[in-house]
Amino acid sequence: MEGNRVICQSESAKVQSPNVEKHFLWKACKEILPTKANLRKRHVLHDKLCPICGLHAKTRYHIRWDCPSARAVWGASLKKFQKLELDAPTFRQVAELVAKRSDGEEFDFFAWIARRIWLRQNEFMHDGKFTQPSALVQQAMKAHTKYIAANSQTQFHNQDVAEVTS
Repeated sequence: MEGNRVICQSESAKVQSPNVEKHFLWKACKEILPTKANLRKRHVLHDKLCPICGLHAKTRYHIRWDCPSARAVWGASLKKFQKLELDAPTFRQVAELVAKRSDGEEFDFFAWIARRIWLRQNEFMHDGKFTQPSALVQQAMKAHTKYIAANSQTQFHNQDVAEVTS
């Protein structure tokens, strides 16, 4: 990961997000998040089923894209994400396809939602709390909007300071 770039294989997409969002996306694309499948490979856990749907192995792809719970979140988000029918075996490939098919702001929103799906899964596993898809999308949208607004104000302030000092 370099600056504002998140690298998913050969594709690079500029993500206007805090480093925590970029780092999450990078880890998801590299498939190094501590999912049940990864923890099972390391002999930390024995059960590999998704804690929400109870059907599929909890992999990075399943958690953020294929689980019926995740699909409900994507269905409550941008129309572009609702209509995406991707036959990609990994989350990295999903992210690359979304990056190719969307503009920068849409891809930013994709990254924000993907991380919130991951956080929701963890909240469900550890606290038994389950955020509804529409509420999760609203949280992501609100956080993204606040981040963009704060960054715009900082950029305008920096431009004003530069003009005064030059």
